[in-house]
Amino acid sequence: MKELFNFKLYLEGLKKIKLIGIAAAIVTVGLSAIIPIIYMAETPNREAVYNIEIGEFAIPLVLIMAFVPFFVKSIFSYLNGRRESDFYHSIPYKRQTVYTSFILAVLTWTLGIILSAVLVCTVLWNVAPNVSFAASTVPLLIVSTFTACLMLAAFMAIAMALTGTSTSNIFIFGLIACFFRSVCLMITYALGNVVYILDVTETLLRFTDIKFFFPIALLGAAIDGIEPSEVYTNIPMYIYTIVVSVALFILAGWLYVRRKSEMAGKSAPSRILQHVYRIAFTTPFVLLMFTFVSEEMFGQGGMDISFYIFMA
Repeated sequence: MKELFNFKLYLEGLKKIKLIGIAAAIVTVGLSAIIPIIYMAETPNREAVYNIEIGEFAIPLVLIMAFVPFFVKSIFSYLNGRRESDFYHSIPYKRQTVYTSFILAVLTWTLGIILSAVLVCTVLWNVAPNVSFAASTVPLLIVSTFTACLMLAAFMAIAMALTGTSTSNIFIFGLIACFFRSVCLMITYALGNVVYILDVTETLLRFTDIKFFFPIALLGAAIDGIEPSEVYTNIPMYIYTIVVSVALFILAGWLYVRRKSEMAGKSAPSRILQHVYRIAFTTPFVLLMFTFVSEEMFGQGGMDISFYIFMA
């Protein structure tokens, strides 16, 4: 059986992203600790008990989602340089072993920072005067944040396997992260305008809703105060995100194993993919026009679709 994990490579991966990992830990843990510290400084003799909601327990924790794609980019940065790429492809380890070991190193740094931030907040909120929070807050925060980070890491893993420059890495990451959601959002919105009996929230189409995108949902819960039941306790969202993330990691690993060293320094492995990237980038803008038209013609105050059926 082929070796899928190597501890030495795993340790090497941990070291490769040490600097950005430490920076992410300082920012995420430090800012997460500020909120309970400010609370204690402003209300030292508070008498009434204040219940801390899960959305305000560790608001800056969502910042880790901004660092995770760069963890992946940093650990696979050798794919953008021909010499470094040749070196890693020539070491006496199978490519799938390198890929799996490095991905686990990224997830280890991610989980470690999340655990540290939540632990610090738990201690501080416990010592804060007249403060209470539900026992389920801590595990829900850890699982939800790590699940969202899992998907973002998978997006960047595919981007690194498909491209060979820093600019194209980030461009394709953004394209993968936004393309499906933006296209589905506009299509379902247009369908809602045209087909009056279609309720997106009550059908399988709800999986295409932008609110069902875990990173955006968590960000919205932290900033806009979305009800916890809509995000943190949404079991279908957890299952959907984990399944999609695992599938994307497998796809990224398959692409990584078949990637050629000559691809380093190139934005795309072929002209065909370059055209695919351009088409994918412009597609949402084209659909946006269709969305506006559907809103103008069939939305509130617009023409009834039965008129067009009668005319036909």
